[in-house]
Amino acid sequence: MVYAVTGVVLYWGLDNSEFTQWDDFSHWGFATKELLVRHHLADLNNVQQIKDYPPGLNLFHFFVVFPSAGTEGEILTANSWVLFAILPCFLYRATPWSIFAICGAIGALFLAPYALGTGLYTVMSDQSLSIFFAGAIVAYWIIYRARPGSVAIVALPLAALPLIKASGALFAFIAAIAISIDIASRQRNLRSAAIICALIAAPVFARSSWQGYVSSHAIPPTFPTQTTSIWAAFSGTSRDRSQAIAYNFIDALTGLSVGISPGWSTALWCVVFASFTAVILVFCGSENRRQALIFLTVLWVGLGVYLTGLLTMYVASFKFGDEDLRLASFGRYVSTYIAGLLLVVLFCVRQISSSDNSLRDGWALSAIMVSFLFVFEFPEVRIIGAKRQDPFLSEHRELLNRVASIIPSNARVRIIVQNSNGAEVVRTRYALIPRRYTGAWSIGKPYRENDYYTKNITAEQFARELSDVDYLLLIRADQNFWSNFGSLFEGIEGVDSHRLFKISKSGPLKLVPAL
Repeated sequence: MVYAVTGVVLYWGLDNSEFTQWDDFSHWGFATKELLVRHHLADLNNVQQIKDYPPGLNLFHFFVVFPSAGTEGEILTANSWVLFAILPCFLYRATPWSIFAICGAIGALFLAPYALGTGLYTVMSDQSLSIFFAGAIVAYWIIYRARPGSVAIVALPLAALPLIKASGALFAFIAAIAISIDIASRQRNLRSAAIICALIAAPVFARSSWQGYVSSHAIPPTFPTQTTSIWAAFSGTSRDRSQAIAYNFIDALTGLSVGISPGWSTALWCVVFASFTAVILVFCGSENRRQALIFLTVLWVGLGVYLTGLLTMYVASFKFGDEDLRLASFGRYVSTYIAGLLLVVLFCVRQISSSDNSLRDGWALSAIMVSFLFVFEFPEVRIIGAKRQDPFLSEHRELLNRVASIIPSNARVRIIVQNSNGAEVVRTRYALIPRRYTGAWSIGKPYRENDYYTKNITAEQFARELSDVDYLLLIRADQNFWSNFGSLFEGIEGVDSHRLFKISKSGPLKLVPAL
């Protein structure tokens, strides 16, 4: 009942909102929208650029919203229901009048995905990983006490993790190892061995199923990583850059904030968790203490493994511009594990209760912990609020709607936004789904040193590139553009007033104003 009411409140607060985050337009929201348009999983015919990412979250959005209009607000609402899916576990054995327990559970779940995650106004998958990661552990903890014979059902959230994001496989194995150790420490028989095998096999099978689909459709890896490239990174010609990345990574552990608020670094969060780990182990009963020790130990080791893997990813996979040196999205990636760890710690505190399973004492400590974290800077914290809109799409919505009505759905379009880092382009591509976008968006003389986003080409090269597309859309064409490529528009009266041009395929290149 509490989950249903929470779901209605989330729908009321998010239904009229829109995407505003880069990654929603570039992949996570993009993939869901294309799935709603094509009713088909990613393949080589998709226009989304990252085709090999697991589609688990996008499929959930699809099945929830496809009977309706499939608006961004509905997709955000469906995603928020995923983030609160663990709520029933936190309310296990709570009575309807346990207001304190209910508020504590909702507060804990709000803190993890919002303050430590990316919030409710995005469909990025990181915070869903946190929820399923913690959910698998918490569900096992409850089920083992209530119905030990049903522990194998925990294989479901473990299998879901690799289907949400590729890194979910690591989260699933960390949770599976912790659960397996706890099961083995209680009883060692054929049934326990079978359950352990099922828990470990579930994420392996799920990951293999998606990898099999990717291979069967000849989808190339977006971020290929090879062991040899990792070793070469620290020993070959790129050694200095790799070492710089490693030094930046170590500095980031103590210098960069994790999540939206309170702005604590990874190291400070570790100090907080170490303190609460000590509190949990001191105040837990003997049975809970043994189990808490197993899980918290594995989770601490898992944090070290996760951070090592994250560093490896920056060294071996991030190859665009300076994304590796500046550790792009570091805070978001680290907060994924930290948020999951926070939820497990909060649940452990919940277990610190009286012998008659009353939630009062445990949730008193939970409320103190949540309140302690909430007293810091939370200027943006609102579960629901005013309608959120993307400024660029709000300004250009009429134009993009007219463009979409002119360009056929199977056409190829070149988008020009001069002096841009791509933020406007990913939004324009999203608005024009399923039309295919191609080529660099900013061309001509670079605007600054290390301008990774502007492709320095000549008018002749640009003309050859335009021969492969059907339409040219000018979102922002400045003096740099017209001085270098204005010759291609000769003979077009009032060329500055036009935004869309059709590429004539008959004879020499000819641009025909379409809007």
